[in-house]
Amino acid sequence: MRIGRLLPTFGDDGARERLLERATEEAGAARRLAIFDQETGLYAAWYLERRFTEEAERCARYGRAMSAIVFQGSRIGGALVTDPIARWLAEKVRGCDFAASIGDTRYFLLMPETDAVGALSLRNRFVSAFPTARTGIALFPADGTTFSQIRDKAISRLDGPAAAPGPLQVYSGTGR
Repeated sequence: MRIGRLLPTFGDDGARERLLERATEEAGAARRLAIFDQETGLYAAWYLERRFTEEAERCARYGRAMSAIVFQGSRIGGALVTDPIARWLAEKVRGCDFAASIGDTRYFLLMPETDAVGALSLRNRFVSAFPTARTGIALFPADGTTFSQIRDKAISRLDGPAAAPGPLQVYSGTGR
């Protein structure tokens, strides 16, 4: 409606309504574009942080688990391997999860209502597809209650393929 007040008055109310409808559609398209990273097609990092806050409040309110995984791409023969990771995340995660590029060849996956066992299951599927990539898991609220605490904890737990040749064991989230 705010846009409607800014539009000039036309003799034809139909033209004004069509212009208003078009402006509303364009604004919606711009909002959708802004929440997605144009390079990867994943969520934009700023949107992920906002969703984290909303999901953390909901999980705390209902006593639900929430997990996060940081994935770090690797170089094969000097070439950076990141696009396949973004594609894998876009194709393999649930619709209720939130994946984003957080820069420096790193991706962050937020999994509401997922405990450590569920996070490890997804992590192990990822490692099967990308054996040279590194992963780190953090759990809400055991490892932190803010986006930066969870992100930093997951990054601190990044492991390498040599450090984890097989599936990881479930850990409590209070340390590694």
